[in-house]
Amino acid sequence: MTHREPTPDELLSALEGKALPGDAHDAYLRLGRALERAAPPVEEPDVFFAGRLKARLATPMPQPRVPIAALLLPLVGVIAIAAVVFALPRQNPAAPAAAPESATATDASSKIAGLGGELTLVVGDVRWRATATDAWQAASEGAQIAPGAELDVPGNGRAIVTLDDGSAVRLNGKTTLAFSAVTREAVEIRESRGTAYYRVVKDPNRTFTVVTEEGTVTALGTAFAVARDAEKKTLDVNCIESKVKIALAKDGTKLEKELGQGKTLSYDGKKSPDAGTKESAIDPQKIAVVPFFAWNITQDAKEGAPLGIAAEVKELAEAADNGDTEKVALLTEEEQALAAVAPEPKPAPAPVTGITLSGTLSGTTAKLSWKVNGVDVSEGFKVVYAKQSGPTYPGSSASFQGSEVRSAAIGNLPAGNTVYFRVCAYHGGGCSTYSNEVKLVVPAAEPKPVSGDVPLSLSGIVSGTTASVKWTATGDVSGGFKLVWNKTGSPVYPGDNATYIDGGTRASSIKGLPENTAVFIRICRYTGSGCDVYSNQVTLQTGTAPVKATGGYSPISGQQQLSVQQAPNGMQLNWTPSTIPNFIYYKVVRSETNGDPYYPNDGYVTAISNQSTTGYTDTSAISGTTYYYRICAKDGDGIVWCGNVVTITAE
Repeated sequence: MTHREPTPDELLSALEGKALPGDAHDAYLRLGRALERAAPPVEEPDVFFAGRLKARLATPMPQPRVPIAALLLPLVGVIAIAAVVFALPRQNPAAPAAAPESATATDASSKIAGLGGELTLVVGDVRWRATATDAWQAASEGAQIAPGAELDVPGNGRAIVTLDDGSAVRLNGKTTLAFSAVTREAVEIRESRGTAYYRVVKDPNRTFTVVTEEGTVTALGTAFAVARDAEKKTLDVNCIESKVKIALAKDGTKLEKELGQGKTLSYDGKKSPDAGTKESAIDPQKIAVVPFFAWNITQDAKEGAPLGIAAEVKELAEAADNGDTEKVALLTEEEQALAAVAPEPKPAPAPVTGITLSGTLSGTTAKLSWKVNGVDVSEGFKVVYAKQSGPTYPGSSASFQGSEVRSAAIGNLPAGNTVYFRVCAYHGGGCSTYSNEVKLVVPAAEPKPVSGDVPLSLSGIVSGTTASVKWTATGDVSGGFKLVWNKTGSPVYPGDNATYIDGGTRASSIKGLPENTAVFIRICRYTGSGCDVYSNQVTLQTGTAPVKATGGYSPISGQQQLSVQQAPNGMQLNWTPSTIPNFIYYKVVRSETNGDPYYPNDGYVTAISNQSTTGYTDTSAISGTTYYYRICAKDGDGIVWCGNVVTITAE
């Protein structure tokens, strides 16, 4: 792209503090940013030439009235002074010596005099405008993003905005953003529709917030994605690395919470935050094959950014990104023209009907590819694998792949074992057609030394077929944990059932355990390919899976045991405290008709967020009316735990 150079009149006007012509906006912002990068860091309040140029980017100015020739001499003097200023040492005499450049490799420097952005990638149909009142125009790489700028990807397309501190905003198709604030203290982006991925560089002196109609998402040193459906009024937040703070509000009801790495939060904006919010774990195997996520994981890997939960599926994401058929719609005009005139390939021999699988091994990662002919795969595939020959689904370990996918990478295979693979056509909970079997021998892993003292202590309870556990940990757990279990004892990873949990979490649950079975559970420190430190083992005896109605509950014994008595001012309720991990609140449930009341099916009198509270007086009970009371508690995984029912008639 060709950019015009600023005229002497315009340059001098900027240095004298005068407003700039509107058509020179991009030229001056590029000049100021280039000089800022070229100059050594400075301490406040010393503001150098580039900072002053950027500070003067204001409203359009009238045409200069002084002839250019009359300004050349002062201009030469100003430029000479600026050159001397750049050449002088920038160190404050009272300040200590500057730290080496590598001292803060991952954090944004607090020395950035201002914060701006630039459109660094435009693919397909992308539009932009400097303010909301301007007309939309075709976007091109190099456009400067300042406060008030808006971006729109109306159809098939993608775009990347790179901020001066290294943070990146990546837009998917059918997405519209507005940059409300872009300063060194705060970045605020209003996302009105679509999906955007935010890779945020840590800076304790700057906030980074995404605003939607339903609420706000604030980065806490993070990579995360925000998807908003403007028609359905829904909001989805996926935290890929570190954590974010989410604040939701509707009709006076508010909900604030932190969302950790590997978690997703979905909110139905037509409901209250309490009733319309659902939190669950992200399946890295599934997001790695979603084209937009695969592209972002690949971008982060190329830039050397922390991958969070995507680290174990990086190769799978790269394979999915390389084979993304949607990219055909994103070709440039030149590429489309070349494709149009390319000679058609000679027809290949007709393949054998069925699914043909091949695979190789790289370390503990299997790289698989397959071909399909004459088989209905409209519902996708399952890549199934086991230590025994003939893996099936359900029954063996499995990874779901979309109907258009023809390759996959399965990582963290058990070292020193033989693993058998097949691919099958997935249909309604099972598989119909299976491929040939591929046998791969995983080499034994070299033992890794344990670094640091990381004692882990685990405890847990079980209700039906759901185990709730919590643990303590000290030392370096930045790589997160694996929650592992089996039916034989001493579970390990890799090798047994496992779930990844981020390093900031200390409670979780395992649902769908086998009925009436003793299960053995441990938590271990995850190293990226396995575990090196394990907790004590917890043994829990499961029961029968409870039959749940829509929005049902899990019964709990030994906790939340309720007693109700008539009191002078109402019905006095007392109960034993709940010890469920990741507790959110109690609901005091009351019904006049249902002898088995529970939340959220029946009404409740009040909600209590203090887990140690064990009493409440119901002053709204009507004399002569029979009530069914129960104490239910909700945890962070969305499970509702309910105690005994007490029936009493108010006097």
